[in-house]
Amino acid sequence: MLFTVKIVNVKTETMRKLAIIAIAFITLTATAQRGNKNKERGNNLSIEEIARLKTKKMTLALVLNEDQIKEVHTLNIEQTKKRKTMRDARKNEKEDTQKNHFEQREKILDNRIAVQNRMQDILDKEQFILWRKIVRKHKKQKRLETKK
Repeated sequence: MLFTVKIVNVKTETMRKLAIIAIAFITLTATAQRGNKNKERGNNLSIEEIARLKTKKMTLALVLNEDQIKEVHTLNIEQTKKRKTMRDARKNEKEDTQKNHFEQREKILDNRIAVQNRMQDILDKEQFILWRKIVRKHKKQKRLETKK
């Protein structure tokens, strides 16, 4: 009788461990698949559509007038084109040396400075301060997403 009880306990322990492993595997797989869908979400939009959506979001957040909307829209189109060409170049580039990485980062930072200067010309002082806060918040969220 004792021998039978020990066998049953061993079988139930083994089944529990297998069930825990299966649940962990299913959870991990579901989480990984969800992450891929988020990355692919905006890839099918054209440059014009991306720029238009970004301009409308900025119009809502910053209360832009008609002239500002036109200038911001042209800036967003230019920036979207630059980002797309840089992304394509990065995909095609096989060699990622430290020098290439430095040059890419330098281009990105130069571009950010140019955008900031143009936005300062387009927006008034209060709008520019609010835009800077929004940009910082967006970058902070991006950093948190990449850490996950």
